[in-house]
Amino acid sequence: MVSESIRKAESIGRELNYFLLINHDLTYSHIDKLNKHICEGVFKPLMCIPVAVKDNIDHKPFTTRAGTPYLNINPKLNAKIISVLEDMGVVFIGRTNMHELAMGATNVNPHFGPSRNPLDPSRITGGSSGGSAGSVATGITPIALGTDTGGSVRIPAAFCGIVGFKPTINRIPV
Repeated sequence: MVSESIRKAESIGRELNYFLLINHDLTYSHIDKLNKHICEGVFKPLMCIPVAVKDNIDHKPFTTRAGTPYLNINPKLNAKIISVLEDMGVVFIGRTNMHELAMGATNVNPHFGPSRNPLDPSRITGGSSGGSAGSVATGITPIALGTDTGGSVRIPAAFCGIVGFKPTINRIPV
């Protein structure tokens, strides 16, 4: 499942501009670690499920840029949601394109280009979590992380024909 997600991210994801980074090395080293757990009889609830991560969520060892070349944060810690999902066995395959600094609803990024709508590539995904929505809508990943203050998960989900979930404030820490 993860190899297929990587393959789709490299083809569909690049064509429609959903990913800023695809984590080949980290992904496959994480799979090796999970395979050792399986051989030891240790199973986790979301083991080997591929997940995409919006570029404004801290995830070591990747630089958090929030969709702009002017911000280069090297996080010392993972965001809480990253740690929780890693403990559950997910495999993060890449960092997704977003509206610059999450300050817009189009996902037309002046530095990295727009994310294209999977239903009609002449249109946008909406934003600011457009790369994440596109990843799920095209079946690259079954789950993607986004952030939502004013509709940044819900708008692209609606544009792409999928469900976006915004939890109650402080319910799921990112």
